[in-house]
Amino acid sequence: MSSIIADRVRDRTLTRDDFKNLTNGDDINNPVDGNTPLGYAVLNGDAYATRLLINHKASVKRKSPNGLSVLHMAVDAKENAARVVKILLESPDINVDEEDDSYPHDTPLMRALKNNPDPVIIKALKDRGASVTTPNSKGETALDLADRLLNVKVKEALIDPDPQNPTGTSLTRFLVSSAFLLLDYLTPRKPLQDSVIAAFKMIYDQIVVPRMQAPVSYSENNKRTELTELSSSQVSKYPKTKAELKDILDDVVATYGLESFFGPNSPVLQSILLQAYTVVNDPSLNLLLTSQVVSSQFHMALYQPIIYCDDSGSMKEENRWPSQADIVSEIATTMSLFSTNEKGAHVRFINKSSAGLDNLKGEPLKAQMNFVPDGSTKIGTNLNSKILEPFIYSKTNAGDAFERPILVIIITDGWPTEEPVDTLQNAIIACQQRLQAANHPRDAVLFSANQIGNAPQAAQFLSDLMAVSKRPEFDGVLRVSAGEHIIMGQRILRVANPIPDKLDAKFQELRNNKATLQYWIDSVLFGP
Repeated sequence: MSSIIADRVRDRTLTRDDFKNLTNGDDINNPVDGNTPLGYAVLNGDAYATRLLINHKASVKRKSPNGLSVLHMAVDAKENAARVVKILLESPDINVDEEDDSYPHDTPLMRALKNNPDPVIIKALKDRGASVTTPNSKGETALDLADRLLNVKVKEALIDPDPQNPTGTSLTRFLVSSAFLLLDYLTPRKPLQDSVIAAFKMIYDQIVVPRMQAPVSYSENNKRTELTELSSSQVSKYPKTKAELKDILDDVVATYGLESFFGPNSPVLQSILLQAYTVVNDPSLNLLLTSQVVSSQFHMALYQPIIYCDDSGSMKEENRWPSQADIVSEIATTMSLFSTNEKGAHVRFINKSSAGLDNLKGEPLKAQMNFVPDGSTKIGTNLNSKILEPFIYSKTNAGDAFERPILVIIITDGWPTEEPVDTLQNAIIACQQRLQAANHPRDAVLFSANQIGNAPQAAQFLSDLMAVSKRPEFDGVLRVSAGEHIIMGQRILRVANPIPDKLDAKFQELRNNKATLQYWIDSVLFGP
């Protein structure tokens, strides 16, 4: 069976269905014709297959027959090398300083500096802990190799600036690099004058000119910053062409690590791209969307929203029910701007039977909320029966793929009744466990829990959810609103100009400012 997987990887036809017939005796880590399936995926630069194999427990520790680790091979990938390197670096089992088996026994960072000195690759390896001072068998360190490149962006990615002397290190390395370059140009066939002129011309082109340009940040801690930099470097401020839009969409998929959902020639991505092109060029809409807005809209369009509404009796207080209808309608409409007309949000209620309320947005969605809320708040019990079982576990039990990752948006006035208070958090924990047991990525299903109204009983309930969201395994998976802060995983992100972070209050403030409202919706659902 492993040979079938390897064949699919090599001809780029691998799908999740290919893993269904694996038995306990099958090992996708067995070499086939000299390399493992993961090795072939990495060399091809196939981010989709790489993620799919890692999700199915492919080992990142196996070397190729010539002694290269998967990180060494990723540096040499035919395409998408930086993306594949970053995917591999997410694995807790990766050895970022593993030496290859051939003299001079280079680390992946050294191999990158020699074969593919991409600043993004260099920075990713360095940030993951790759050593810059450990020598290979020739006594060369990564810093030594970088000195010979005379590439200022590579060095800035490799070297931590000295806050006390920001120019000292750069000047020293400038002089060392200049000396190496002069030696390269001083050959018996070149007059000294020509050598010096040529050397300093290259110094000017590769050091002086880049330093006159705006610096580029390679922060891995802020996906939105990274995404903006990627997009802005490739497209115009107001992208209109299919090529520009595709660049942004590809960046969004890569930045948020969604490759395993969208294989080569994904019909979902194609439909989103076509809809985006139609929307931004529709004269009747007259939209002038910046690349950042387009990125945000693509991000939301990639997810299937399932909005889980509180329709308990307490929702009749404080105008919560009509406020929720307005908010839900706006969320569904905003998230589906780049989705085809037949796509929208699935809506479910805690109490009311709501099967079949799928792919709704705008006024048709609001019409489905034209009833009087009543009943208890069995929020965890019914999350399991109305959302997790039909939408998630039906896929995991059958070994099927998700068409898109899922975002479960929970809106409640704050506290459960007729069930233990920890039922909701236990349902979310169980969902994560079942996803990973079925070889799905941990972020195949995201949860966004949001409070509406000001009920004081909500405090302990939200506190318990926040405790779950801070656990490492839920970093980026569960987002909970909390007063002046948004709690997302282990990060506590303070909101600018803090106000009580209740959906209804903030929505009323922003509802007439569509641009700001869109950013707020993206932020409240996915985190800043």
